[in-house]
Amino acid sequence: MSTGGLSGQAEIRKLAALETIYQGDLKVAELTRFTQALADDVGSVSYILKMGYNDERLPVINGQVSGLVKLECQRCLQPTDWTFESSFTVAIVWDEERAKHVVSGTEVIVAPDGMVELLTILEDELLICLPIVAYHPEDECAMKPGYISTSDDVVIVEPTGEDSPFKVLKNLKNLKS
Repeated sequence: MSTGGLSGQAEIRKLAALETIYQGDLKVAELTRFTQALADDVGSVSYILKMGYNDERLPVINGQVSGLVKLECQRCLQPTDWTFESSFTVAIVWDEERAKHVVSGTEVIVAPDGMVELLTILEDELLICLPIVAYHPEDECAMKPGYISTSDDVVIVEPTGEDSPFKVLKNLKNLKS
């Protein structure tokens, strides 16, 4: 597995102090958790991870990811291309108490020993980027939007006054009077 130097644990304090930058491309097939959410494992993901310290003197990872992958269209269940681009910032803290005081809007990872797995962080961010539901554009999808019944024996039952669920409430109202 060629993961561009991102695999294994890294000492975030050293990387932040040196303002280390990791940049490269990963094959989607190398990202096992991310691949499980996709229609196939073809494609690549570009990334830039910049380590440093924020104003609170916490080590942070400022990252950008982009790529083109295939997701399963939830209308027709065929693969559809999905292009993405995302930026993120992750602050590394040593305990849960410190995590409560990090600036709002910043993701936090608790690493008591200061060791982080950059590949895991990158893959987590890729999973967060995924849309909740993927669709082809309507004009390209094999399944047209809307419900189409294929059965001719559909019976529609209109509730009568006798079957009305409000009849019970009416009876209760009459009892109070």
